[in-house]
Amino acid sequence: MFDSIINAGHVPRFIDINNNYTMDPEDLKDKIEDLSAVIVIHTFGRPADMDAIKKVAAGIPIVEDCSHSLLSEYKGKITGTIGDMAIFSLAKYLSAGGGGLLIVNNRSFTESIQKEIKDLPEPSTLDEIQHTTTAYMRAFFYHKPWFGLFGLPIGLMLENKVDLMTKKSSKMTAGYKTYTDITSKKLGSFKNKVELQRKNSFFLLDRLRDSSLALPEEEKNTYYNYYLFPLRVSNRDKTCEYLRKNGIDTTKLFSETPKIAKNIYNYENDCPNTEAISKSIITIPNHYILNKKELGKVAGVITSCPYVN
Repeated sequence: MFDSIINAGHVPRFIDINNNYTMDPEDLKDKIEDLSAVIVIHTFGRPADMDAIKKVAAGIPIVEDCSHSLLSEYKGKITGTIGDMAIFSLAKYLSAGGGGLLIVNNRSFTESIQKEIKDLPEPSTLDEIQHTTTAYMRAFFYHKPWFGLFGLPIGLMLENKVDLMTKKSSKMTAGYKTYTDITSKKLGSFKNKVELQRKNSFFLLDRLRDSSLALPEEEKNTYYNYYLFPLRVSNRDKTCEYLRKNGIDTTKLFSETPKIAKNIYNYENDCPNTEAISKSIITIPNHYILNKKELGKVAGVITSCPYVN
């Protein structure tokens, strides 16, 4: 995200988040001067407050980052159809290999975007092979059942040599033919998978209701796809270790983001809520393939953990 802004000839300006994990319209209001565009991330699949953001950013192009929010809705509108344009990831929730989609809602940008896309190089046969191999390795090491057994440590070791998660790749190309059929097939069953994942998430919410944790409830007038199930805990490292020892995989997202933003992208430490959340947030398993017994174990281990509060 940061590199794409710089490559477009601009300088990133950081806006704080609210307790919904999405852009805080009040902080945006304080920093709106001289902004060329606003990129709104629907983090974890949770729709941002688009009405408030559009009011503050009136006259400024708004780009929705829907990498997490495929099929999430804000006041009856699917995320990605509210701003001037939107980007979607095919690699995350959809798990269709890699790449992404761009949707343009404001026709005044259509011509310039079409020119940019037309000028993109076509992937070579070697590129297709490399991407297919990387996608297969990513799917093997970072998914059940191997992820919790040996996939994660091996995957992290390979990251030094192979960009499995495409974190370092910045070269833009036209779409890969390899992904076209995969995407079409995945989209056909995706709505059902989202409903299953929502059902699993509601099960976890019910089981954790009596805890003092701040739970990721669905906001009013939204449809949350529950791509991820975030929790904030008082001692993240000890909580993750406790969960791991009890057979529960978890992730510590965004822990390095403020540091990276400061060291490389001139972040000025003006997003205190983001920094606090980056030190305490974890995500827990809510995947649509999990059954009630497995979900019950997840909830039970979290409830028994002495480090979450």
